[in-house]
Parts: sequence; structure tokens; C-alpha cells
Amino acid sequence: MISIARFIFNPYQENTYVVWDDKGECIVVDAGCSDAREQRALAEFIASKNLKPVLAANTHGHFDHLPGVDWVKATYGVPFAIDFRDNFLLENTPMQGRLYGFEITSAPVAEIDLGGATPCAKDAGAEDGTASACEAQAVRPGREVRLPPPSEVVAAKAARLRERLLHDTETLLSN
Repeated sequence: MISIARFIFNPYQENTYVVWDDKGECIVVDAGCSDAREQRALAEFIASKNLKPVLAANTHGHFDHLPGVDWVKATYGVPFAIDFRDNFLLENTPMQGRLYGFEITSAPVAEIDLGGATPCAKDAGAEDGTASACEAQAVRPGREVRLPPPSEVVAAKAARLRERLLHDTETLLSN
């Protein structure tokens, strides 16, 4: 069975979720915790349930969903997953935050693509054939980007938890 807990974080009242299974493995979804008090609340909950975070994941890349992602990654040693099509939002996170009076100095780097794509091999994705399809979509000239392949174990766990979450959510919503 999948269990879900919701936290309301940051001045924008963003919803952060902890989703866990019977084994105690959890995913922190949309880690919007923006200060030490909110980080402590999340950490205390995870500890109180004896959970083991295996992934930080985001539903999308809006700035209010990102303040706690790097903290979750560093605290629990987990990778970050998002649909790579939202990379343009991640790149513009500091600007998005400033527009709304929210100070964000950097954006987290995602290691796992929830959109289903895998890191691209050199192919015909770019017109001149020198970049992959992923790089052609996400890279500005003069900027080097490395798309590290996620570990197969973490990717498999993330896929299983994602599938169970989707299945259990559909079941809950249909009742």
C-alpha cells in the first residue's frame, strides 16, 4: 500500500508530499521547504515514520516547488527527478523567484527524467549532428551540459514507486 502525507510550505503555500510504501522507502515530491523550520518539519516527519528517502521528484519546475530540493538531495543522498522538458524552467528559477519576491540563488540539477527519456546518445538530434537531441533542446551556445546516467537501481526503484503511486492514486480517485 502507498501512503501519502502533505505539507504546506513556503510563502506561496506550496504542497509538498512524502509518498511511501510498505517497505518504508519514500519519495519527496515538490520539496518546497524554504527555511530551516520547514526543513526540520519534513526531516522530523521522515524520521518519525522511519522512512528512507530514495528520490526527490517534482511534478513541474515552477520556482515555488524547488527551494527544498537541494536540501533533500544533500540530506538524504538521493537523486532528483523531473520531466526534462521542464529544464528551461529550472534554468530560469532565480529569475522566476525574483519576479515574485522570492530569493532563490540557484536551481537543482535533475539526474532522472520523469518524462521517460533517457540521456541521449550522439544522434541526428541537432542539425549539424554534433549534439544529441536532448542537448539540442536544452543547451544554450557556449554552455557545456553533461547528462549523467542515473544508476539502474535508483531508476528501477523510482519507476516502480512511480507506477505504484499512479496505480494507487487512480484507485483512490475512482472510489
